[in-house]
Amino acid sequence: MVNPSEKLAVKGSKKTASDALVRVRAMQEEAMQRQQDTAAPDQRITAQLPLWPEVVRGVPNSLLRTALFTIGKGHEKVKTRTLLASTTDIELRFSGDRFNQHDLDVWEMLLHLARLQPLGDEVRFSTYSLLKALGRGTGKTQREQLKNEIARLQGGVVEITWKKDRKTFSGQLVGNAYRDEVTKRQVVILNESLLRLYDDGHTHIDWARRKALKSSLARWLHGFYASHAVAYPYKVETLHGLCGSATQQLRNFRQILKIALDDLGLFIIKGGQRHSLDLFLRRTSLMEGMPMSPVNSILGIRDLVVQRVERHRDIHVWASPAKRLACIHCQQGSVRIKATHQRTLKHTRQGNQLMVLHLAVPKYHCLDCNRYFRHRFAGIRPRRRATEAYRLEVFEAHDGGVSQRQLTRTHRIGSATVERWYQSFIKQRVSELSGRSCPQVLGIDEHFFSRKKGYATTLVDLKHHKVFDVVLGRSEASLRSYLKRLPGREHVRVIVMDLSETYRRIAQEYFPNAMIVADRFHVVRLVNQHFLKLWQQHDPEGRKNRGLLSLMRRHHWKLSSVQKERLHQYLAQEPVLQALYFAKQQLNGFLVMKHLKAKRAKQLLPKFLALIRQFEQSPAKALAATLTSWLEPIVRMWRFTKSNGITEGFHTKMEMLSRRAYGFRNFENYRMRVLAQCGWNGVINRV
Repeated sequence: MVNPSEKLAVKGSKKTASDALVRVRAMQEEAMQRQQDTAAPDQRITAQLPLWPEVVRGVPNSLLRTALFTIGKGHEKVKTRTLLASTTDIELRFSGDRFNQHDLDVWEMLLHLARLQPLGDEVRFSTYSLLKALGRGTGKTQREQLKNEIARLQGGVVEITWKKDRKTFSGQLVGNAYRDEVTKRQVVILNESLLRLYDDGHTHIDWARRKALKSSLARWLHGFYASHAVAYPYKVETLHGLCGSATQQLRNFRQILKIALDDLGLFIIKGGQRHSLDLFLRRTSLMEGMPMSPVNSILGIRDLVVQRVERHRDIHVWASPAKRLACIHCQQGSVRIKATHQRTLKHTRQGNQLMVLHLAVPKYHCLDCNRYFRHRFAGIRPRRRATEAYRLEVFEAHDGGVSQRQLTRTHRIGSATVERWYQSFIKQRVSELSGRSCPQVLGIDEHFFSRKKGYATTLVDLKHHKVFDVVLGRSEASLRSYLKRLPGREHVRVIVMDLSETYRRIAQEYFPNAMIVADRFHVVRLVNQHFLKLWQQHDPEGRKNRGLLSLMRRHHWKLSSVQKERLHQYLAQEPVLQALYFAKQQLNGFLVMKHLKAKRAKQLLPKFLALIRQFEQSPAKALAATLTSWLEPIVRMWRFTKSNGITEGFHTKMEMLSRRAYGFRNFENYRMRVLAQCGWNGVINRV
């Protein structure tokens, strides 16, 4: 740089032409230096791939219109700077092992992972996740194939010359790579020079459609045609060269081409020599590469225009509405912008970075009705500092088990905010479920809530395995007001319960059309409890033997021969106890029966009643009285397979919820959390 003292070396009023030239050169050098100093940080920020939606993959047009990624299965090694087939406006030379469509799949996925961060940064992923995203298996063979494909992308040198601009790109599609065999995680670095490939335009490839295509030629045709903005006919010979087919005979290639086009859903060979792309492009919607804004799909907010993006600790996006709205009062379009203010909102996480939106919100004045209103965005509620997508992200994470403390670290919000957002979504969902009708198959049982408030009653939809509701109390008086306003009580057909007189009275009074079915587990447990009590009366010392206790509790058909012999030796010494034991086993044999047809049940019923009458003449009179009182619900167990095992499982889950929250004092909060975790699938529909 020229010293300022040198620029003013000539004194006097007259300056020579050479002195003026020196001064001009010095000013030019200073301007160039200032431009380089100010451009350095911007270049660091903008060295990033273009953004595209999640459902597509962005690929440079220049690579899709050449034979770089062939349709062959092999990987022939070519000489240095071998000229490959390409369209007339591009010259392609290649060195290394030839690429195929499988290599293109891997490269598209690496570009997709790297699009949200600056080029040159590490792209981290697990081998398993990448293979699943590619739609492949996760075995050893597929893992080795992935290693080879990344190695080929590293080793191949691509040289592309755009004849019109007389510019050339030369480099590797994948830079450095690192792999940890212990954790199965990989790191890939894409060079910043790849951004030059996107100067000529890029194409949005429909990823789901590409994966659904079977043949490599169909995939190549899909990408090749999508890179064209307008329909253009090609000869079959030209396609044969551009796709890198190893088929020697052109007639054989035509047959393969027909199959590939049929895989794409069309059969468009015309005249044997040329095929028209008009119908193909129009009916297969392959013009994904036409200019479009991916902001709506990425941000999830319609009609936005992004001014700039900065990536530091967070991703800051400045955006404004793409068009003016019609008046929300009179629906007229004659509105003017009176003022604009900026809203700053948290909006989802991209990778491990928080995205912050800076929205320019216009205030409109309607010239027809003379009223004012502000621009409204889909997914953004008034006076909130986070979008609905961000709030929903926090809700789903907390509902999935992530603690409030962890969410305060990752999403940078307070624990009270997490609870408030969670309650908001739960109340919204519970209010939607509040008007639903009672299930046809209902399970009723009690569980303990707190020492202060006592027990609560659980109502379970046994058909769909969901908790219908939780009500505080277990007596008829405490449940009366709730049951009276319960909609659809008359539609309940089956109620499963334990041997509770309170719940039986409730079912008979408030569910008049329902049949009561006893829970099999509780009936068998009742029989065992009565038998153990009689055993205690006849032989207190034998009752204390834990080995005999285990044998007495089990079903006789589940004992081994050694266990049966040991048990019989003991029962031989106690004749009364032996008779009670075999009577209990016979009774349990009746109780565990299920899937019986009506005819078979009628045949077994007299035998079952005769056995109960035998118990009436034995020391187990109380057991016989209970079985007689619950005879119909017990016999219905033979016909209905539903039990309260689902309800007991939900009680275990409720206990875990209470323990994770260190107990609940407010029953309504407890009910909301139970309905969130056990009453529905926890997914809020994004409509």
